[in-house]
Amino acid sequence: MSQEVLTIRTDKYTIYKQYLTLKKPFIEGGLSVLYNKHITLNPKLLDVFSILLFYNNKFKDIEDEKRSKLLLSQPIRNEILSTLNITQPQLNTYISTLRKYQLLIGNKINDRFAIYPNGSHELVFKLYIKEDEK
Repeated sequence: MSQEVLTIRTDKYTIYKQYLTLKKPFIEGGLSVLYNKHITLNPKLLDVFSILLFYNNKFKDIEDEKRSKLLLSQPIRNEILSTLNITQPQLNTYISTLRKYQLLIGNKINDRFAIYPNGSHELVFKLYIKEDEK
């Protein structure tokens, strides 16, 4: 088995955007199958989600119910608005879309998408080659 490792230097804030960028085709593919239609995730939607992932990790030691209240609290919403230079109605639409596609369940990050990097995080892709079928 051969292996290639690509090392990406990042910081504790940017890692979530990079993680979502790398997983985007797989997330879109899974959602497209689930909803039986082609789904393309808007880059700003992923930016919003990456900030929520950052705060989800930051608040990881807080009980789920309190964490979900903090995650979409007004101070964090305000940070998203100013960081991404979007309007409140746009943010509301992005949050609704995240809920529609179950990336957010209520105000909680869907466990399938939550990551908790501790110094580093590995995302591994395995490519299996099928033997020729004759």
